[in-house]
Amino acid sequence: MEVYSVLIVLTGLISSSAAKLSCQSCTKISKLAGDLLTGDESIQGQLFLFKDSVCAEVAEKFNYTECSSEMEDVWPLIAKAIFNSEEGWFKTSTFCSEYCSEDQSEEDEGTGTTYCEDCVDYMDAVPKYTYDDSIIIGDVVYALQYEGFCQQFEDSTEDCREKVAHTFPRIMRVLKSAPLHEAHVDFCENSVECVSFS
Repeated sequence: MEVYSVLIVLTGLISSSAAKLSCQSCTKISKLAGDLLTGDESIQGQLFLFKDSVCAEVAEKFNYTECSSEMEDVWPLIAKAIFNSEEGWFKTSTFCSEYCSEDQSEEDEGTGTTYCEDCVDYMDAVPKYTYDDSIIIGDVVYALQYEGFCQQFEDSTEDCREKVAHTFPRIMRVLKSAPLHEAHVDFCENSVECVSFS
């Protein structure tokens, strides 16, 4: 199954967080966050968070009774497409557009000091401001439906498009509400290797 790329425009949405990042710090965070959220362990954690509640809801409302079994196969492909740092949610040129010029975002190696408070603030802001933003979610749903994902199911393309519309917004709503702060602290301290202000 070929995985397509999704471009997400985040400009201005996350910038309202308290984070004061350098371009170098943001670039480092974006690359590591993309690696983290597209890893197998993280994807299984995402499924654990949303599968039961979302699949129960769509089974009742839309008779999508195969949701639980199909999601085990389909979500890893979707997560790897939308959360990656090359063309997805954490693409540096969009994720860090408030902190980097175009030249910096292309060439930055992600070095420099990253403060823990800023890193955690920024990671906390990602789901808060983007995971159920109607424009972003609408764009992702459209991309899944018409820009490569559903087309691979030649005999059930329309069925796939319908299932995406029923499930994806609900999935992101659950992920937005998940208690991720401590996970973000762990990510910033151990993956980003941030330093404390104090």
